[in-house]
Amino acid sequence: MRYWILTALLWLGSGQNSWAQRLAYTIEAAPQLPNALRVTLTYTTADTTATIFRYANDNWGETGLGACLAEVQANVPIQRKTVGDLVVLTVQHRPRQRVQLSYFVRPDRTDTLSYERTYRPIIEQGYFHLYGYGLFVQPARYWTTAEAQQRVRVRWHLPSGWKLLTSLAPQTARQVVVNGPASMLESSVFVGGDLQVRKLPVGGEPVWFATRPFQSLALDSAARHLQLAVRAQRAFWRDASQGSLAVTLLPTYERRPIDPNRRHLSVSGTALLNSFSAFATDADGLGPEIAERVDYLFFHELMHHWIGKQIRLRKEEQQYWFSEGFTEYFQTQLRLRMQVLNPAQYVQELNQDFVSALSRSPVRNVPNDSITYHHFWTNRDYEKLPYRRGFLFALYLDTQLKQTTSYSLADCLRVMLARSYTTNKKGFTDPELLTLIKEVTGVDPTPAYQRYIQQGQSIDFSSVALPPGLRVQSTTDNIPLFELAPAQREEFYQFMVR
Repeated sequence: MRYWILTALLWLGSGQNSWAQRLAYTIEAAPQLPNALRVTLTYTTADTTATIFRYANDNWGETGLGACLAEVQANVPIQRKTVGDLVVLTVQHRPRQRVQLSYFVRPDRTDTLSYERTYRPIIEQGYFHLYGYGLFVQPARYWTTAEAQQRVRVRWHLPSGWKLLTSLAPQTARQVVVNGPASMLESSVFVGGDLQVRKLPVGGEPVWFATRPFQSLALDSAARHLQLAVRAQRAFWRDASQGSLAVTLLPTYERRPIDPNRRHLSVSGTALLNSFSAFATDADGLGPEIAERVDYLFFHELMHHWIGKQIRLRKEEQQYWFSEGFTEYFQTQLRLRMQVLNPAQYVQELNQDFVSALSRSPVRNVPNDSITYHHFWTNRDYEKLPYRRGFLFALYLDTQLKQTTSYSLADCLRVMLARSYTTNKKGFTDPELLTLIKEVTGVDPTPAYQRYIQQGQSIDFSSVALPPGLRVQSTTDNIPLFELAPAQREEFYQFMVR
């Protein structure tokens, strides 16, 4: 009894702190609201008589998200309008008044869940999956800068049988108080309801794995491969500072193609703070292919916890050659190291997904500054370009470093990681990345970067030194593919994972 009294007194006392009353969210789901979540926001205003709240209307390539924000009400006068990529809510109030807003988040599409819907609010069939930008209305001036840290309380009221997993630590708690920038909420993920949630031990920090039933994918095997991927990443980076992870994997159901002989599947995901969310097509007869792509996705997205999340960059689309291309290169190298791929499979993937795909791309030689937000999110060729171009540049650079110095490209990345905790907390520019590589290895990658990244020239691998056993062989359609000598597979393996 004394414990509960003390807890209550501490809670009441904490209410006097400004942060406790400043911004809080309560999210409710109830059986009578099968396809909606009710959010109540409380916020103590500043010394003003008007406050602006914002909700993303366009984000991550999605448009018209304002249709998911319904029945907005407040305890003060409120006005709603759409301005550019935001829904803007303006409330009138007394100075330092406690404002309360309530609203519903509802999916604006209710057809069968497919890849096209995965970045929009999903609330259906007894479960939900939402990104923070589709869940939270935020006060515009609570965070004064992109780096500013503020405290927020998030509380969930869910039916007793429902599971909950979020990217806000602790990941399974129904009430948390978190401190961070505005992006902490915008880039968070929340999944709950009728789920399977597993706690996977990986060293001292667990991985939480939330799934829905699949017909075509063995989830026990997927969980084991997820553990393997996390161990491999932490060993590669020699960095155990990452906390526990929340990983979601949900099934989608793609429309059947007109051609019955054409197989259609989609496996996709996105890495967020302390988490990543993934979706995979559930279709009969595609189990092995789906499992292979899910393995790839685990390794790719986990690599982003370091490249792109910790090793930050200053210009997003302009530096996708690094954040996506180098991620592709090193996650493939890790799958080789962990024997998820053998050397022959590695070269097959190299040829199919990078060399051949880039050679056939209609935008293969456009300059790097052509990769804009609009192009990347609306054009599949532009979307894949930095992955392919950056991978091949990393292969070229890593090979040259290993053959002419005692260093590898991985050594440079580990130094970048160390600098990201000290002198480069705000992120790297391209010149800073290149200068660091020269500082570590003595080799200046700038001329090659200018040719192969900035200008978009193709790398002629037939004229440069290659890993042991690897050679270039032109095909009938003049695409220079790689060939691996069977007798040198072990030598190739040792060189690549060095």
